[in-house]
Amino acid sequence: MAKSNALRVAEYRERQKASGLVSITLSIPESEVPFFREMAQSAQRKKRVKPQHLPHDAAFAGRKMPATQLALAEHWVASSGLKLQLDQPGLKLAQVLAKTIAHTIVRDGWQVGRVLGSESELQKLYGVGRNLLREAIRLLEHQGVVRIRPGSGGGLVVAVPNIDAVAYSVGLYLEFRRIKGADLQRTRQDIQRLILERCLVCIDGNGRRQLVELLQFERTLDRRTASAEELQQFHLLLAQLTGDPTLELLTHLMLRLFRDHTRQHQARRHPEAFTRTLEAHEHIVEAILAGDNERARTQMNAHIEEINFWIEDV
Repeated sequence: MAKSNALRVAEYRERQKASGLVSITLSIPESEVPFFREMAQSAQRKKRVKPQHLPHDAAFAGRKMPATQLALAEHWVASSGLKLQLDQPGLKLAQVLAKTIAHTIVRDGWQVGRVLGSESELQKLYGVGRNLLREAIRLLEHQGVVRIRPGSGGGLVVAVPNIDAVAYSVGLYLEFRRIKGADLQRTRQDIQRLILERCLVCIDGNGRRQLVELLQFERTLDRRTASAEELQQFHLLLAQLTGDPTLELLTHLMLRLFRDHTRQHQARRHPEAFTRTLEAHEHIVEAILAGDNERARTQMNAHIEEINFWIEDV
């Protein structure tokens, strides 16, 4: 039996509904039909039109590497053992090359001074042009991974990363996140106490000698000319004596942030504050050298509390 018109219409509407469409029936004067048709056509045109003036960052963020570049990147990743997700939107081929070279340096034991090759040799090795290679090298230079050695026998050379540059970059990110003085206080307290505990456990004769030499250096400082960096050498040395590069980096970062978020220019020129800082360092070292761990902790806590007085709540 043939389906009735009503049944066919009902089935059609069900199919439309399943695909996300809704069917409605309007009863309007015949003279208004052109107006409603124009409205419907206008709505359809708006759906089809894509934004033509996206901000540059937003437009770039959605792009992916062309197929030819992706194939080259896949070859680098496979041959070097680098673990990198290549379908990240906005990832550039120069970034992949920079990461590949850095990974190779790490994999080979970070041999400082090793020549990785001349510009022409690296172009041939990675199958890229001069501009793309130089862009990758600029990224690596900024990170302190490599440097360019000019002249005969020169080329791209493995370098020693600059810890101050690393701390500066991380500090900029934290400034972007609007770090607060209270956050800085709590974090520095935790890090400083952890560093002291590590020092109490692992300090040796060489470490004790370095602490004594630092105190001798601090006694030569003049409060009117001493820099914040000179007064902070005590805390950097404690971090170094732990033998933990992570704590050393975190200390560099915290001290840099502290310099930017404190009235330390006032503190180091204030006679009482300057004297009390040097005395606190001396008391902490005396306790460490005497093996009096509890006194060292007490002196460090008191010193941190006094330091926190100068932190601005920005």
